[in-house]
Amino acid sequence: MMMAFPTRLFRRLRSRKTQLALALAVRVTVAAIVAYATATALGLLLPLWAVLTSLIVTQMSVGRSLKATRDYMFGTIGGALYGGAIAVLISAFRRGRAAGAVGVGGRGRWPSSRPSTRA
Repeated sequence: MMMAFPTRLFRRLRSRKTQLALALAVRVTVAAIVAYATATALGLLLPLWAVLTSLIVTQMSVGRSLKATRDYMFGTIGGALYGGAIAVLISAFRRGRAAGAVGVGGRGRWPSSRPSTRA
């Protein structure tokens, strides 16, 4: 019973599908490391883009490359929106005007929060 698990694991590792997956994983990892090292050595401001490009280029097919590109694009846009919202909220809380920052485009003003002084 104890030998059954290693035997199954060894058979699975010897399968062609698993070997292809492991080869792809190694290739993508090496490409990402080389891209990061190169971007850092060149002094690029955002070496992340070099790494992402290397990941997109080393995909198995064009369809996967397009899917990876779409995922990175949506992730970048979503992260920027989320980070911007958090920055606005932190800034507003530090000033004590959280309701205004959320209520009216981040300006810290709330319409008609005080009685009007004009007649």
